[in-house]
Amino acid sequence: MSSADILKLAPEILKQIPAASPPPGIVSNLNDPYDKGNVLVIVSTIFLAIGLTAYIIRLFAKVFLLKKFFWDDVTLTLGVYNYLATAFLTITLLFLKISVLLMYYQIFWPMRWLRIEVYLGGTIACIFYGTLTIYQLVVQTPRNGVTWPEWEFGPEQPKVQHVSLPTGVFGVIMDVFLLVLPIPAVLKLQMPTKKKVGVLCVFATGLM
Repeated sequence: MSSADILKLAPEILKQIPAASPPPGIVSNLNDPYDKGNVLVIVSTIFLAIGLTAYIIRLFAKVFLLKKFFWDDVTLTLGVYNYLATAFLTITLLFLKISVLLMYYQIFWPMRWLRIEVYLGGTIACIFYGTLTIYQLVVQTPRNGVTWPEWEFGPEQPKVQHVSLPTGVFGVIMDVFLLVLPIPAVLKLQMPTKKKVGVLCVFATGLM
């Protein structure tokens, strides 16, 4: 069945057509499907509220208490705005990771080796997420004469899913890099061990 034929079907019939073939050993149940939508909404809302609360507290402290606004605050704000206002997850991830790197640069800038790591990590992140964003724009934009519904059911749509695995793998590697990067720098600081552990615990909140 072509995309043109699918678009002519009534909504009641479309509800009975699966989006894809079920995995091996799984039988589709379109009459009484198991829905995890409510769980997804609840979990997403909770973590979104936690993230926005942390961002607002940071923004308040920087603007009204410290009265200093650095480049890491700018990229973080752009990342939050992009997440709330657009659908480009790759750009959001880029801004957030660059924000962390800029924060490390600001805190540990006397350490030359860490500055190099920040430059390297930022460059790789920009290349990866920038290339990924261009690819998504090219693939997800309907060609001349093709409507959005036709594109959704067309042969180009599955190509978008091909980047899901590389995006996830790179994201995990980058998160581990951001988590480990400040550890050697903190250990070299001239302060009591107890305070070093406290500082590392603060950075460890990134595990959440």
